[in-house]
Amino acid sequence: MKKIVLLSLFALLSIPFSLCAQSDKSPGKSTSVFYKGSGKVKTMETKKIASAYSQFGLELIKRLEAKNDSMNIVISPASIALALTMTLNGADGETYDAMANVLKIKRMNIDEANRLNAELLDDLSAAMEGIELRIANSLWARRKIQFKKQFIETNGEFYGAVLRELDFSSPSAPKEINEWVKEKTEGKIPSIIDRIEPNDILFLINAIYFNGSWAREFDESLTKIEIFHSPDGETKVPMMRRTGDFSYLEGEGFQAVMLPYVAKRLAMFIFLPAESSSLDEFYRNTTAERLYGWIRSMGMRKGEVIIPKFKFEYGASLKNTLSTMGMGIAFDRASADFRKMVDMRGVNAFIGDVVHKAFIDVNERGTEAAASTAVRVGLTAVRVQPEPFTFKADRPFFFVIMDNRNGLILFAGSLFDPSRP
Repeated sequence: MKKIVLLSLFALLSIPFSLCAQSDKSPGKSTSVFYKGSGKVKTMETKKIASAYSQFGLELIKRLEAKNDSMNIVISPASIALALTMTLNGADGETYDAMANVLKIKRMNIDEANRLNAELLDDLSAAMEGIELRIANSLWARRKIQFKKQFIETNGEFYGAVLRELDFSSPSAPKEINEWVKEKTEGKIPSIIDRIEPNDILFLINAIYFNGSWAREFDESLTKIEIFHSPDGETKVPMMRRTGDFSYLEGEGFQAVMLPYVAKRLAMFIFLPAESSSLDEFYRNTTAERLYGWIRSMGMRKGEVIIPKFKFEYGASLKNTLSTMGMGIAFDRASADFRKMVDMRGVNAFIGDVVHKAFIDVNERGTEAAASTAVRVGLTAVRVQPEPFTFKADRPFFFVIMDNRNGLILFAGSLFDPSRP
């Protein structure tokens, strides 16, 4: 058997679109999305915005990884994109153009983006066996601030984001917002904001929770403590293993394997750079188009997959990264244009920060993941039977969780050391 070792856990993604797994429409356990959608799923159209968000998410995590010192990373591009698109409903002029360009949706107008997001959320709300997937949005406003009616109604209609007015000067205000996030993420994200600044007028918040069982679970009795080769040296961690038929690819300088969940439209894809390569090199050579192409090229192979159990959380301010991606004007107190959100004479609204937190737990039974994003708004040929393979993830590796029907990245991350909490 050909031996392979994994090289860097880069991203947990959920990309809904038809790639290599078949969709599963059988009824399952409580899958719910807290928004008002159209009730009609148009898969081909939802792929359009899901693909855009996936491109945005891949660029974002590559930039975060470039600044990262071998730390594990997990983000939810879906959560971040939805929170920013809700905010986009209040933007105008150059601010709108910059944000839409970063989100890769500049070629569609805001009405189309809102409609496609509602249909995308409808699509993700479909019951899936063995899967819990919940997405929730909310608006938290400073009391006595007058927001534009259309801005509030649009986010309510298409994103289910109910407006809640709070006394931002009260010490209990952050706790109330955090309790909402904690509830929507099953306690995995206990808080998203630590304080409210005097000039804060609005928080646009997304929360997402995922819990999926593997289509074939790993046998716990086969899990053994083995060496994982992290950039900081060798560490001993629990390694799970499974043999059988897998959707698999050997690309140029990497290997990839798919691990489907019970609802086979969702799967985790792990990309393992070659021992002679690195995660940095993998990132440099990876685009969303190439990623999708690799997934489409996968074929069934017999083999052995060995990956670590891991559980970690990640949190970061995305302000600087999003600014370098091209939407710095939205954070500029003087130049930001959010006149469609709030129009108050003598003052100007701007994004103070975009805060993101995420959590992931991968074990023999499946995967549990959660994330939350808070946008803080302030005022100012011949088939040859191949040899069986071995896929042993005993060093950093890249992974993705995908909804194989319409193309949206739900989570993205990097694992360098499974022993780190």
